[in-house]
Amino acid sequence: MLRSAAEALTRGAPTKDVLDEARSRLAVAGFTDVDYLDLCSDPDLTPMSAATGPGRLLLAAWLDGVRLIDNVAVQPTGGTGTARPLTNACSSISPSR
Repeated sequence: MLRSAAEALTRGAPTKDVLDEARSRLAVAGFTDVDYLDLCSDPDLTPMSAATGPGRLLLAAWLDGVRLIDNVAVQPTGGTGTARPLTNACSSISPSR
């Protein structure tokens, strides 16, 4: 899900639409709370309203009482190419609430 969202942003899809769709897909997959799902610039992680330069799609969400985090690179290429993911694995960083 995160990779496909990053690819859509790379192709120039509207950020709000992409993030709304990603949140919907997370809910369908059973995630109960999304702490954050944001597009931020790389390397300083300031919020971005559109993928106008190198960025990262950042996610922290809860699944079955475990907080999972992940991030994927977003490399705008003017409508061609794909995002290059940093990692595919989610990491548990805290126990059940």
